[in-house]
Amino acid sequence: MISRRSFLGGWLAEGAPRARQEALSLKRTFGLRCDGRDETSALQSALDVSFQTGRPLFAEPRATLGFSGPLLLRGTFDGRGAKLVALNPQTATLIMTGVGPALYDTSVVSPYAKQRLVGAQCVRVENASAFALRGVSVWGAGSSGITIKASSRGRVMNCSATRTHADGLHITDGSTQIMVFGFHAERTGDDGVAVVSYAKDEAICEDITMLSCRSRLANARGFSVVGGRRVTLIGCHAERSRCAGFYFFREEAYQTLGVERCFTIDCATSDAVQDPTISQGAFHMGGTEGATPVGGILVPNKAVGCGALRPQVQGGGAGQQAAVSLRRGSERCWLTGGRFQDLPSTGIFNNGKDNAFVNNHGRAVVGPWVRSGEHVEGRCLDIGNDATGVALGQKVTAARLIAPAKKLTSYLLSGSQVSSPEHVAPLRFMNHPTRLQVEGVTHNGSKWSNDRTKTP
Repeated sequence: MISRRSFLGGWLAEGAPRARQEALSLKRTFGLRCDGRDETSALQSALDVSFQTGRPLFAEPRATLGFSGPLLLRGTFDGRGAKLVALNPQTATLIMTGVGPALYDTSVVSPYAKQRLVGAQCVRVENASAFALRGVSVWGAGSSGITIKASSRGRVMNCSATRTHADGLHITDGSTQIMVFGFHAERTGDDGVAVVSYAKDEAICEDITMLSCRSRLANARGFSVVGGRRVTLIGCHAERSRCAGFYFFREEAYQTLGVERCFTIDCATSDAVQDPTISQGAFHMGGTEGATPVGGILVPNKAVGCGALRPQVQGGGAGQQAAVSLRRGSERCWLTGGRFQDLPSTGIFNNGKDNAFVNNHGRAVVGPWVRSGEHVEGRCLDIGNDATGVALGQKVTAARLIAPAKKLTSYLLSGSQVSSPEHVAPLRFMNHPTRLQVEGVTHNGSKWSNDRTKTP
């Protein structure tokens, strides 16, 4: 796990603002009015002088700066609480590029963006390295709030995006070595935070870490990785998202890449998958068959080697299929140490290959505690997964339901304690019984083993 000290230390080494006596003032040095009127040209001139002289630029506290076209930031701008107002939602974008651009303590608002507009980000980091954003808040973008594209070695600290028409934070086009700390997305038009790698870009986003971030009331997923490698989310929380809270998936419709070695650690959802027409898990992983060439290397279209360590799921919306859903196209994925409570459906759903779930605990589960689908392949490890109050719904017949799966070679069920109503059987296993191995399992206080397990 990354410590706060090491996280902040990396930012301080690369992006700390210079001494204020070296700085340039928008109002005193350049004579800007800072009253909300359109000052695009004057703002760009000030930003250019700041970059050319190597001196940071700052605004007076509570200044309001109107701009109608793109602004190019290659140096350091400290807003000190200033507000940048996008007077034209389609063209007014603050673009950070080059080596070492930095934006601090600034609000960027787009009050005239009434619908989704292609490319209308409030802040776009593009072809940049060693960049820093700190204390930047975005409101009302026509597209994503903050987009990071084809950039590397960046820090995003204590920033936020509210009421955007697309993602709150969108990382794409092979961006790498990005650290995000304390990002807050609220009522975003699409995902709260998204890492996206399209096959057409021929680059995969990788080595991205997000720490203590939050997404609330996202119109799609809370956090998504749709094409990425070594993306780690630590201590993040998704609340009342319309779709999955955490989504690691290859999306064929959008031609994104697969997901490799991406993890959540100590992450949580509250009432995820609110849309009843969406069938997803609060934590959702999967993909498709095959691979996509990227830079001469074949990238699997699946979710491979991904996992959730100590995930927490509280409640769920009408579309929540399971607390954790390992869909078809998940391979060698795992979850361990999970805590799931007041679930409207299944606890753990597995329909992938060689997946494992270990030492997870459920309470008040309206549905089978563990369910396996017909596309399960290889070996399945179901170890130490306990639950109380399973299958409260009268239509549920078994605490564990394992569907017929031709490619399932073995199913190990070990060390599990489950309590449920009397009408609920401990297990329905619809495969050849020799594929099932049961060790140390109790149901309502009675021990179960292979010779007591019946195949319907």
